[in-house]
Amino acid sequence: MLASDTLPVRLAVYLKLLGAGDDSYPQAWRDPASGALPTMAQLAGLDGVSLPTLRKRRDAAIARLTAAMAQAPRTGRPE
Repeated sequence: MLASDTLPVRLAVYLKLLGAGDDSYPQAWRDPASGALPTMAQLAGLDGVSLPTLRKRRDAAIARLTAAMAQAPRTGRPE
């Protein structure tokens, strides 16, 4: 679902949904100084876009994920 997005946009999605300090992130994604994901400003710089543009792309990716989840068949729910 996020395969067409750049890594900085995907990381911005994870940052928004899971938080900066989630322990499931691979070490390669983490900021060596803090151990957390890079900040939004750092991610915007990595992607070569402005911070507002990164936010718009992140929010669009989250909207696509939310729409896909809403359309996915429900399993494991008692009827």
